[in-house]
Amino acid sequence: NLHQRNVAQFVKQNQFAVRLLKRMKPKAYLIEQVLPGEKSLAAEAPFLQKVDFHDLTGNIACTRKRVVASSHPLKLPTYTGKHITLQNILDCTDEKLKGKPCVVVSSLGTLRHATHPTPTITSNPLQVGPNVTNLKPLTPEQVSNVMGI
Repeated sequence: NLHQRNVAQFVKQNQFAVRLLKRMKPKAYLIEQVLPGEKSLAAEAPFLQKVDFHDLTGNIACTRKRVVASSHPLKLPTYTGKHITLQNILDCTDEKLKGKPCVVVSSLGTLRHATHPTPTITSNPLQVGPNVTNLKPLTPEQVSNVMGI
């Protein structure tokens, strides 16, 4: 979790996972981890790549920056079409906000327009509204849509 973590344990678990995979010798493997895991994976994994899943697909409205460790080099495509935004989701799921430009605020106070990629939402409850004085939490349906589920 972004706010409470045991970094030493996190590093040990990452290194253990890669060492275990190397001993098991699978044909291929891939480990996705949050960015703070990069150094611990870099020490063990043969290939490492930073990825923002928002750039890989058009159906995720949030930024989802990760580091990917793998047994082989990855050739990940970059999505060049039009990305879905939280504003698109609100237009389809909230009659009161439909067609109104909205803002998004994370629990850390990050403010963005709903037409921009939202902060990652799995650890930060987002609030949306036409302005910062009229915010409400996303519904479970909206959260699922933002994550591309």
